[in-house]
Amino acid sequence: DTKPEMLTPGEVLIASTDRVSVKKEPLHDLLASLAWRNGMLQFHNTPLASAVAEFNRYNQTRIVLEDSRAETETINGMLPINDLAEFAHVAKNLFGLRAENHGDEIVLTR
Repeated sequence: DTKPEMLTPGEVLIASTDRVSVKKEPLHDLLASLAWRNGMLQFHNTPLASAVAEFNRYNQTRIVLEDSRAETETINGMLPINDLAEFAHVAKNLFGLRAENHGDEIVLTR
């Protein structure tokens, strides 16, 4: 028998197969997690490989990061969820990557 949990603002319920816990999240983490609802993706010290994976969740055209050295570079900011050209532009300007459009893929290389 479990008792109901009442969440307060800023708390997140985390459920797994064997337990449920409540964790307080910083405001910027909560805003980043919910930015997709407004058509944006927000990144805060996010590894570039993780940002690529997040864009790939929402778009049919895939971003492929072919530079393993760039995978751990971090990105900060907010970008439109469907604007892959803007993401490629940011990758070029911040990390010196080239973006090649291959139809259903945008390949990022050095």
